[in-house]
Amino acid sequence: MKKIFFTFILITFICSCQPSIQEKAEAFAESHVKEFIDHASHYEPIETVVDSLFWNVSFDMEVRKQTRKLIQLKKEYAPIFKMYQEGMSQSGHKKNDQFSKELQELELKKTEMEKEMDSCKTIIREKYQQAEKSYFYGWSLLHRFRMTDEHGRKRETWAILLTDKEVKNIIYDEVIFEDSSIQTEVCNTILEVLNKETLLK
Repeated sequence: MKKIFFTFILITFICSCQPSIQEKAEAFAESHVKEFIDHASHYEPIETVVDSLFWNVSFDMEVRKQTRKLIQLKKEYAPIFKMYQEGMSQSGHKKNDQFSKELQELELKKTEMEKEMDSCKTIIREKYQQAEKSYFYGWSLLHRFRMTDEHGRKRETWAILLTDKEVKNIIYDEVIFEDSSIQTEVCNTILEVLNKETLLK
């Protein structure tokens, strides 16, 4: 009985000496983020929010690449489509060869961009379909910190870090120097392509 009690105490002591997931996450985030920034000596951690990580289509690097490409294409496509519509509305009044040639070129450009956008959407959908069903991947770390920029000014930014279950290996990382609305646009575009309300499988 004494041996069992002693073993229990020993296990409890060993477990209590092990760093918690939160402690591991904070240390991991600090070490990893310092690799991104030029002025690591001026790095100042603020907080690290840890959450369970389940599969999410936006974690796929190819999906993010194709989504960013799609967003850019849509921005470039809008004025071309508008010009094409305006040209079509005037085609009944303008019959000269130069106008017809310009309209044909616009139509060709519009068609090419539509094909490119469709290609991006197809890749995103295929990646989603090929992915494994939802399961626990590891941990999601949202790490806020201050850093000094090249002008010597302090600025606050954040990093997204996705790690394995042991908080030892990185699955995905991104330091967000851009406005968070850009990240929202990426996620919303993926949802739009998939016609889904969630990015989880």
